[in-house]
Amino acid sequence: MRNQYQYICNQYDTYLSLVILRYQKYIYGPYNDQVRHMLYGIDGAYIRGFADKDKKPFEPFDVNRERIQEVKSLVEGDLLLKDIVTKTSEFLSDNWDDFSLELLSSIDFLMNEDPSATVDELYERLCGWNARKGCLFGDKSLTIFAYEHILSFS
Repeated sequence: MRNQYQYICNQYDTYLSLVILRYQKYIYGPYNDQVRHMLYGIDGAYIRGFADKDKKPFEPFDVNRERIQEVKSLVEGDLLLKDIVTKTSEFLSDNWDDFSLELLSSIDFLMNEDPSATVDELYERLCGWNARKGCLFGDKSLTIFAYEHILSFS
């Protein structure tokens, strides 16, 4: 089992060293096709639901529950990975729903696109992303929340 994990990690590390992940604006938020392919690649090992390659946005996928303890042990044994998992869990605490994930990822994308952007500028860009986002995130307090949340973890 550990050899399969190491193989996947080595393949992922090699992949990331060759490809700089560049996200682009997409309907629901930032999108990167290479990440989708990576998820297809690990389907069956640690997650399930990507093998058919027609996963729709917001359609859930399953964690391979038979391997959860193995993953926990591997994370505990790797300080860097443990730090990443801990920080990610803290950042996403109470923000696991589709709405929050889309909001946070979209604001983070816009902040990276223009690090000097003000909250007002981020709000305008978020609402101008597409009509859907304009309706969904039209309340400016949502942009303020996401902006402050992201900054608090920077």
